[in-house]
Amino acid sequence: MNEAIKEILKKNVQESISSVLSMLLGKDVQAKAGDFEEATKDVILNRFAEYKKVVVSMFEHTESGGELYFILSEKFGGLISNFIMGVEEEKDSIVDEDIDALTEVGNQVVSNFGIALKNELDKNFGFSQPKTAVIELGELYERIKSDDVVFSEIEIKVAGRANRLILALSNELSSYFERGNDSKSEEENVNEYIEVSKPSVSSVSVNSKIEMLLDVELPVVIRIGKTEMYLKNILKLGTGSIIQLDKVVDEPVELFVNDKLIARGEVVVVESNFALRITEIVSKEERIKSLG
Repeated sequence: MNEAIKEILKKNVQESISSVLSMLLGKDVQAKAGDFEEATKDVILNRFAEYKKVVVSMFEHTESGGELYFILSEKFGGLISNFIMGVEEEKDSIVDEDIDALTEVGNQVVSNFGIALKNELDKNFGFSQPKTAVIELGELYERIKSDDVVFSEIEIKVAGRANRLILALSNELSSYFERGNDSKSEEENVNEYIEVSKPSVSSVSVNSKIEMLLDVELPVVIRIGKTEMYLKNILKLGTGSIIQLDKVVDEPVELFVNDKLIARGEVVVVESNFALRITEIVSKEERIKSLG
């Protein structure tokens, strides 16, 4: 892998980890990625020789068929999970709820990472849902499919505590990065030599296309308010619990269509059913802002 690609990976992975963890943990998180190195997977095992168990999140890359791995100690995984739940403590072992939390963290980091790489390299970076597990250190050898990897050791400081994780890329994925955006797609190469006739636009009327969309179903949601809660407080909810929202009683409620703000109104009762009387259709400018 050439040095320019390594620098792009290094810059973007530390920015993605810092921003995502800062948001999810509600704390200042600083990530510093080391240089990307080419090595065998035995080197990865040696970096965790002091631990009995590690947490591994594996993401499959849809275009190359390769894998991306995040590897960290079980203790660091437990710390991240506790911070997400609002608990300021470390723990030596983790349970299923911690695995779920770490899976979501990995998902958001890789999503952020993939978007940043697409902007810089102009390539597709679609990854599968992660497979996250806590395993014995010896099992790590079988878990990493590729004998040779490209990896970076990333130092992460959370609330004054220094920890680390490793990002590793399989041969197939590192080769995909190496190709950059110089190679043309098969379709582009074919179109250089074959002239393809396009169907006439007039063969299908615009009206008929619109009519095809009229039966498409979209979810409609009326939102009376929202709030943010720690997971530990959500687990305490039960019958009779009261959740305070961010709206006062005389504020209009919001109507969302396909997760986009469309209108505002007031709740009324029609034949013993709740209903919404629309009092305002939002402007185009406000609708565009709601997309972000």
